[in-house]
Amino acid sequence: MIRDITISARGGEDNQYYEPPARVLSLAVIGGDAHLAIYEHGNVERAAEPTATVEVPARSLLLALTTAIEDDQQAANDGGARG
Repeated sequence: MIRDITISARGGEDNQYYEPPARVLSLAVIGGDAHLAIYEHGNVERAAEPTATVEVPARSLLLALTTAIEDDQQAANDGGARG
């Protein structure tokens, strides 16, 4: 079981990565469900309220991530062009 993964997300008006991160994506996979939450200003303490949350079937999340990776690989093979 995956308990918790924290991923730095782009933040701010310029949509850049910062250290510490401006926004953090927290992912927990429990059973067949993936629970995602976005926290502002790198505040992932359990007491903090997330600015957004979503719960999806873990299989759907895996399929979406796999498709995104395959699309990026295809774009790289095509010289960076996206269609």
